[in-house]
Amino acid sequence: MVVDDELRVVEANLAAEEFFGVDRDTWIGQVPLELVHREDVALALSSLEAVQKRPGTGTPIELRVRIADGSWRLVELIGRSTITPDGARIVNTLRDLTERRRWELAADEPERFRRLVENSATIMMLTDATGYIQSVSGAVTRQLGLDPSVVVGTWLVDHVVAAESDRANFEIRASREHPGTRVFELELRHRDGRAIPYQISVVNLLDDPVVSGLVVSAHDISSRRDLERRLEHLAAHDALTGLANRTRLVEHLRRARTRAHDDPSRLLVGFLDLDRFKSINDVHGHDTGDQMLRHVARRLRNAVRPTDFVARYGGDEFVVVCEDLDVGAIELLVRRLETVVSDPVNIDGLTLQVFASVGHVDGTVSEDPEALLAAADDAMYAQKVRRGRDRAACSEPVDRSSAIDRPGQQ
Repeated sequence: MVVDDELRVVEANLAAEEFFGVDRDTWIGQVPLELVHREDVALALSSLEAVQKRPGTGTPIELRVRIADGSWRLVELIGRSTITPDGARIVNTLRDLTERRRWELAADEPERFRRLVENSATIMMLTDATGYIQSVSGAVTRQLGLDPSVVVGTWLVDHVVAAESDRANFEIRASREHPGTRVFELELRHRDGRAIPYQISVVNLLDDPVVSGLVVSAHDISSRRDLERRLEHLAAHDALTGLANRTRLVEHLRRARTRAHDDPSRLLVGFLDLDRFKSINDVHGHDTGDQMLRHVARRLRNAVRPTDFVARYGGDEFVVVCEDLDVGAIELLVRRLETVVSDPVNIDGLTLQVFASVGHVDGTVSEDPEALLAAADDAMYAQKVRRGRDRAACSEPVDRSSAIDRPGQQ
């Protein structure tokens, strides 16, 4: 392919026409740089400019060029400057290196490297632009129970759980349309039906004539997911009882109050404090006291509906949040909470007993969860003052300077 000093084509031979699949006459007067991959254009310009500035043959360079079917080929380009009666010209000779480079890579692949890929903990795949799997590493057998021969010739989306198939198609399309690396998470399906979470990394090498595909790496993140779930649970739950902690309680109460917007009187916030608990700690030790708290937590959880919410507020204080209750049901629930807590408990051969002071308010008190909790706490203290221990009361203001013991000091 011959170009003038402005890099416009003035002549091309039959071999160029056959290689590119385009009538050579259509190139006359055109700058052929549009055939060069965008990442290689700067290299091509630099080489041609160097040839223009000094006579003779330039240094061979390798470029990616697009042919008529849309695929990319790797070529060696050598430019030679010359002077003709019509002016300065550069004669460009192109040699197709694609198949040779593929053969070189296949022939020179070290056995050690092949074994590393086959025994890697990461599943490696090569797919075409649509996600059609052309090759896969042996990790697919160890991790998904699938023979590589069964996987090759299928689509990547075939191995994704049904609920995430649309997401998988979107990510493959996005990886195809954008160069570089794309990282996302999907659940792949084991042969036995289990869903296993993976971090997927897709490198777009469609423009690489040697690879001509999407390189997919899939790394099992089951352990990481389990750790994340444990950390999330610990951040939202009390380590001793397994109940929700104060942070999660406030979040839940805020959502519950929003749901009860039309009739907040049907939202119950019960604040429960254990009487005589401090004496158990003092006499029998904190290990026994911890066992008592776990017994109380289980009893409270079993005393309410599955949809109700029980939290450990701190120390020997617990909170119960119930939605969609009428007034009669609220009173019955409070009595039940008192009863289940006061049943004797056998711990290491000791029969022990605590009682509950329960105060409660409904959602009409405030929209703010902290204010609701404070009002329920006041109701619990009012119950201690007016009716004695083991009785429940509705919310009324109470003098906090009263001689009534603070939680944990009964």
